[in-house]
Amino acid sequence: MNLSWTRFGSLPLRSKARANRENGVGNTKHKDIAVWLREMDLEEYQSIFEKFQGVEDLLEFSETDIKDLGVKKSSHRARIISSLTCLRAKYHGKYFF
Repeated sequence: MNLSWTRFGSLPLRSKARANRENGVGNTKHKDIAVWLREMDLEEYQSIFEKFQGVEDLLEFSETDIKDLGVKKSSHRARIISSLTCLRAKYHGKYFF
């Protein structure tokens, strides 16, 4: 059986994680943080985010959370929050654009 994130598009985050564990998917992540940062030209923050396993770990972060991690430039925080907002909508299967 091939399981993918789209199959669980309408489930809440906890249900998705539980369904993946039950089906043996393990810790498959939507997007690798290093790749995500590189796509935004923000590789300088890789050391800040290295403790996270994937972008899913950041989906519910606010701008304050990102600032507290050490992203001091407001334009960089805005880029990160914008990306997280889009990824959160995609992850939850709610496209508004």
